[in-house]
Amino acid sequence: MNIFKKESRNDYLFSQLKTNFYWWVLITGNDNDSIRSLTQINAKNTIENINLINNSKRKCFWSPEFNQFISLGYLTRLYSLSKNYLQLLSHTKSMLDIIEQTLIKVDDCDCFKFTSGLFHYFSEHARDESYFFKAGLLFYPESNSEYGIKLLNEATKSENLIISSEANYFLARIYDDNEQEMPSAIYHYSILTKIYPNNLIYLYYELKAMIKVNYSKEILLQKKQKAMLSINNNSQLILNQANYFKNIFEELEI
Repeated sequence: MNIFKKESRNDYLFSQLKTNFYWWVLITGNDNDSIRSLTQINAKNTIENINLINNSKRKCFWSPEFNQFISLGYLTRLYSLSKNYLQLLSHTKSMLDIIEQTLIKVDDCDCFKFTSGLFHYFSEHARDESYFFKAGLLFYPESNSEYGIKLLNEATKSENLIISSEANYFLARIYDDNEQEMPSAIYHYSILTKIYPNNLIYLYYELKAMIKVNYSKEILLQKKQKAMLSINNNSQLILNQANYFKNIFEELEI
């Protein structure tokens, strides 16, 4: 184990894995300065290690480009939470610069279908929602939200389970929060809960969407009971996670 740690310490994939872990801890009832700091440190380490290693032999999901994009994404979300808007804008620009370089690579790799799909949808959405973002995106490529959804749908068919899962999750949230197309949202949530039956985040959003469209009380109660059982039987939940999930599921009115 010590040999593994020594060899992987400067590998950006190792620090990326740690960033993923701390982010999930943060969003499941443990949003505090310590966890935010650990998430930020590992995201920054990933970017620094990419600059050190920059292994061009690693392609697609493992590539330096994709992992730098993911790390910058974590940092922008952290700066958004802390309302540090200067850093937020700076890191958002860095993300957009990476996406701009990979927009022409959508046929090379599913991960670039995913990032390009996000760019097209959310850039167009931001341009429609805010003059501020429209001005900020003035010098970036034109975007098309329908094309963005098309690329994300293609990414859901990726053989890489992480890419397909992320694409399904973003499509579910897009249809749920922005497009108000609940059948499509539930379709993508259901794919995720089938693959990850004990993922409480996916179960929560699926149940919440089903409540919105008035599924029968019997079905909703079964879903809720399944989630509560998963919480009680999950020995991997740490810190405040069990209480956090119990609270958010109990707050759902059926």
